[in-house]
Amino acid sequence: MLAANGYLTKQVLPAYNRRFAVAAAEAGTAFVPWIWTPLAEMLCSQEERVGTKDNTVRYQGLSLQIPPDRHRFHHVKATVRVHDYPHGTLVVFHGHRCLARYQPDGQLIEPDGTQLGRNGATR
Repeated sequence: MLAANGYLTKQVLPAYNRRFAVAAAEAGTAFVPWIWTPLAEMLCSQEERVGTKDNTVRYQGLSLQIPPDRHRFHHVKATVRVHDYPHGTLVVFHGHRCLARYQPDGQLIEPDGTQLGRNGATR
């Protein structure tokens, strides 16, 4: 393997670059920073649910209790979105407002007074 990597580095790549390399038309880089939707939002699963009479939403066998909110008395019959992030955290949104974050087993992650970001992470 070491000999093969050495051959690639010393023989194949220089020949390939001599044949196919083209000088850049402009100096600098074409990479730009990502400023749109956070990638975590694009990679998470999002499903709509309707609040039940006991102010919970059901998601994959879990009953997620929506805690009291200063903006709304309850979320009974309200359509909310459950975001299931790749790292396992569940987050319930009503519109753009994050209502609560949950561990993968459905246990509420108590807010510590910090502001919640779009993906439910503290900032």
